[in-house]
Amino acid sequence: MNYTLHVWYYRADAPSDAARTVRSESELADVLTYVLANHQPNPPVLVARERPKVGRRGRPDHQLKIDADRESAVGAVLAMGPRDFVPESAPDFATTSPDGGVWVARSTAWVPPVGTPPLYIDKAVMTEFPRNAVLPLDLWREALYEFMRTGLRPTCVEWDVSTVY
Repeated sequence: MNYTLHVWYYRADAPSDAARTVRSESELADVLTYVLANHQPNPPVLVARERPKVGRRGRPDHQLKIDADRESAVGAVLAMGPRDFVPESAPDFATTSPDGGVWVARSTAWVPPVGTPPLYIDKAVMTEFPRNAVLPLDLWREALYEFMRTGLRPTCVEWDVSTVY
């Protein structure tokens, strides 16, 4: 089963506050191709529509923020969510706070090439992803497809706690 994603990203044919509904991996592939080919003034945000909502406004209880650079073939992912957003099979599940957390994806098996440009958690204030949070694009895509399949923080990458979101 795939989760239906809502994805906020800049595109010339829609208002910046309009989410695109993505129902299949091929639709997600189209969004990621567009994001890679077109400057994003803010990092795109993905949420799984079927996950719980919180607060009086019914906002998603989680989100993924992404950034990528096509020329360098790298991407980065930040995940935020409650404890049940972390798969029980994740190495840090037992130590995750009951309130959940914020994490950046990383891969200890890969080091970004020298000269890789910074990727941003927040472009308005120029908050960069840590250098060890930069992933090769294939792994970046794999993590986003896994999120679509499970509605949980992906397990195909490792995660570090982040104090920035």
